Amino acid sequence: MRKDVDMLSGPLGPSIIRFAVPVILTTMLQSMFTTIDLVVIGQFCGSLKQAAVTSTTAMTTLMIGLFTGLSLGAGLTVARTLGSRRTEDISGAVHTAIPTAIVGGLLLGVIGVIFAPELLEMMNTPADVLPLASVYMRIYFSGIVFNIVYNFCAAICRAMGDSKTPLYFLLISGGVRAVLNLLFVAVCKFENDIAAVACSAVISQATAATLMITALHRRTDDCKFYLKKMRIRKAPLLSILRIGIPAGLQASLFSLSNVITATALNSFNSAALISGNGASANIEAYTDAIGLGFSQTAPNFIAQNLGARQYDRIKKSFITCLGLGAAIVLVTSLTMYAFGEELLGLYITDSPEAIASGLIRMRYNLALTFLCISMSICTSSLQGLGYATVATSISLITACGLRVLWFLTLFNLPQFHTEDGLYAINPFTWGLTVAIEATLFFVLLKKKVRKEQLTET
Repeated sequence: MRKDVDMLSGPLGPSIIRFAVPVILTTMLQSMFTTIDLVVIGQFCGSLKQAAVTSTTAMTTLMIGLFTGLSLGAGLTVARTLGSRRTEDISGAVHTAIPTAIVGGLLLGVIGVIFAPELLEMMNTPADVLPLASVYMRIYFSGIVFNIVYNFCAAICRAMGDSKTPLYFLLISGGVRAVLNLLFVAVCKFENDIAAVACSAVISQATAATLMITALHRRTDDCKFYLKKMRIRKAPLLSILRIGIPAGLQASLFSLSNVITATALNSFNSAALISGNGASANIEAYTDAIGLGFSQTAPNFIAQNLGARQYDRIKKSFITCLGLGAAIVLVTSLTMYAFGEELLGLYITDSPEAIASGLIRMRYNLALTFLCISMSICTSSLQGLGYATVATSISLITACGLRVLWFLTLFNLPQFHTEDGLYAINPFTWGLTVAIEATLFFVLLKKKVRKEQLTET
């Protein structure tokens, strides 16, 4: 029985669901293990230390963003070569992607460890939170190379139609993280519990990366990984960079706007508000996981079919992913919003003010998150079609630029400097980006079809 999903033939709906479900579960597991971190800290350490962990999220996501894009570039490079059946190119892409991940991860780790306090100060992290947040961030970045390697290997597997292997290994590594969290904080009760939680994250990431490398080595097809073949080759590197740099810049720019949002959040100088925001964001991550599942499915289907020049199948892949993703997220998010207070109570036990703040964020970000998910699917579909720079430019102007402009101007006025003013800008920018990118996708796909017809003529 084949493990890999056939993206080039057969009914699209079942294939997309079969591919997307493991990706969704993988992302949900990542969110669940982060939830375990926050719940353990909230239950045993209090809201101040929970705020220390959540205050690092925006900056960490920003710094990892570029390499997230590069991992997408690696995956789509492999997907296109698979679609066109270019054996040597497939092997070259695989053996270039992994050393690129290692070098980039080590460099990122050095930057994070050295400059963690300064980066957090740039975000106006409250003085009582800053020392604890710096400890967590430094330890986390000391092992960030494992996170980068796992993401690259997972992208390669998904490009081949195998979205289950990353899920299985994340389940194992996440189990290690959960057990270590409880052991360090609840059982052993280490004095420096923030450091203990960060160490458990690093150990689990190392476990996942090791398992992924082993799985690629055990494959029997053109994507089999050999340690002795590992070196950076010019052609696949350029392909990875051509797709990955715009995608990474987009991820970083989006994260930068989140950093600015976090800085605006810190301007209220309230640990309770930070804690409520972090808890709500973690709850939203479960609906985001559904969207991420379809936003990672769409570009892989599009890239493989682009390599095979099956343009009608590209169009159907985009429509199916967008429709399924938005519909499922809408139902899920509204259900979770209805039980928002109870869900926040799992994270926060000592601050009604923090729960109230979390509910305000949910009103805008969770209830309307189907717009964010649709934006993510449209963006990744443009990347799979080969227009990563176009997607980045649109995101820069709409999803990022307008949010930054809001926080630098009107948000500073007293009538808008409220928690509602902090979050209300998000759904507006999401909807605007969807309208522009969805229209452009069909225009650019039609352009590719016309170009192919002229070439054949």
